[in-house]
Amino acid sequence: MKRWLVRGAICTFALFCAFLLISNAAYAEPPIGSARLSKERGREFQNDAPRLQSSSPGYTLLYSFSSDPQDNTYVASFTPDVQAIYAWATIVEENGAAQKQFTVETQFISPDGTPVDSEWYENDTGTVTTYPADADTFGDDNVARKFIQVAGTPNAQLTGQWTVNFRVGGKLIATGNFTLEDAIDISQDDSAANAQQALEDAGYQVLEFNQLEGKNGNVFAFVIMSPINRDLYSAETTQQIVDGLAALRQTFPDSGTLYTFLRYDPRYEVAYWADALDVDDYLKSNDFGAFSKVISVDVYDNQEGKYLGKNAKDFIDKNFGAGTYQNPPAPPLSKSTNRIGSLRVTVSPSTLPADGTSKAIVTATVYDKKNQPVPDAEVQFEVAGSADGTVRPRVTSTDENGQADAVFTAGKTNGSVTITASSGGATGSGVVTVGQGSADPAADGVIGQLSAHGYNATKAGFIDDAKTQAAVLIDLGSSYDINAVSAPIIYGMTALRMNYPDAKTLVVIIPYQNNLLMFPATTAEYDSLSGAISKATSDTEKQAAFQSFLKTVFGKAAYVDRNGNTISTFKDFVNKNFLGG
Repeated sequence: MKRWLVRGAICTFALFCAFLLISNAAYAEPPIGSARLSKERGREFQNDAPRLQSSSPGYTLLYSFSSDPQDNTYVASFTPDVQAIYAWATIVEENGAAQKQFTVETQFISPDGTPVDSEWYENDTGTVTTYPADADTFGDDNVARKFIQVAGTPNAQLTGQWTVNFRVGGKLIATGNFTLEDAIDISQDDSAANAQQALEDAGYQVLEFNQLEGKNGNVFAFVIMSPINRDLYSAETTQQIVDGLAALRQTFPDSGTLYTFLRYDPRYEVAYWADALDVDDYLKSNDFGAFSKVISVDVYDNQEGKYLGKNAKDFIDKNFGAGTYQNPPAPPLSKSTNRIGSLRVTVSPSTLPADGTSKAIVTATVYDKKNQPVPDAEVQFEVAGSADGTVRPRVTSTDENGQADAVFTAGKTNGSVTITASSGGATGSGVVTVGQGSADPAADGVIGQLSAHGYNATKAGFIDDAKTQAAVLIDLGSSYDINAVSAPIIYGMTALRMNYPDAKTLVVIIPYQNNLLMFPATTAEYDSLSGAISKATSDTEKQAAFQSFLKTVFGKAAYVDRNGNTISTFKDFVNKNFLGG
């Protein structure tokens, strides 16, 4: 992209904000809401989620995930040896709505944020015939099943949380997620003897794994590993730290203090340690913000046989940069230490008048990686979209059935609202149509899709009069590491590419302090990345594709003020704010 194209995107940012304030128009299709297929036997189902009665006829999309095209019993987590994963979709008639046919678009998004090709099962085409909500069974003409192959394919390497988007008439109706991951969970493994092996299975090089008694008689345990990432400030590094602490806790229950050492070179090791009880609290709550405050850090000098103490900061600054060391460097990947396998969201009713008082019940069901409901799990609810409204409570906990309820109250603005629930790194969302619906389903689709991945996307749309440049604003909060921008760039551009197929340029905008970081790429550049990822046969090839794409994006990125005036290039911005000049 030439410099003028970036400048064009910057200059039209004000138009972008104004465009989003245009009043909503009626949506042509009958409103369709989202729910889930409850736990069925075979082809039977019952919609047992709490419901608020609505007098208006409408339609509700139900969905589920399974490994069997003949059984739609919901599965939260799969292992990489599963042959295929099927996403089910069907639509029921609510309150006497007439029978109708809809075409459902189903899209799988991998944990790295890129779309993955899927296939229709046998004669399914995506066209489904609706049926009454009180019916006891449904047939092949009422269901759309799309699937991905897993075992023996590159998809088996894409472990983590997957997202599946369901659209009807171009409008995002629901997003669901499932986990694809090895059965061994370092933090939850019942067999202590497997903990060290679990670290190695996770890809870590374990140099020593042991328990000793200190001079004062206190028992402590430690693990020494080669760093998974030479960037001390990466999420992968933090993940390795907490994985090491979790493995030690499983293996050495009598140790009061646990240490994870990352061997920087033969002489120096960066040491992280925490009390065993604090590790227990983290494994139960998954509250990394609280846990990060009780983790200590120092650098151990093997040659001198002692810690550097107050000189550790200078060592870290000199060898890893960033000027001011944060302890620990970045939130973890929510992978091995996350017991949550999936989170399901049901919204009922899924269409509300824009009267400021109408309500819907939002039910989040949390499952662990063994497909069992998780009681006492903290759940947070968020609202985003072109309509307004509130959800209360914002934070609650699941009951003995793994369910947590909240109430959404519609505002007085027509549009669409995505209600996202999150717990332990997993997310799920449902969509409510408010009043006459949204004037820009594509913008709501981008915001809803990113919300389902846990990103706070606040605006989306074209930012130029010619409607060639599509952009999304993603707020990462007041403080974040520069490495944290890579994932939202990929996810943001994927959402833009899927919802604005005619756009020529994709722009992800991320606020930093009182200004904006702007990351542009052409659709051809993004499509090249997507193609390279789908053809990659190893993690090395995949990472090379991401690095090449991000190098291109960063090379064209700019740091601008709120009026679109360039403050600096992205390189200069990083040097000044993150590398100490």
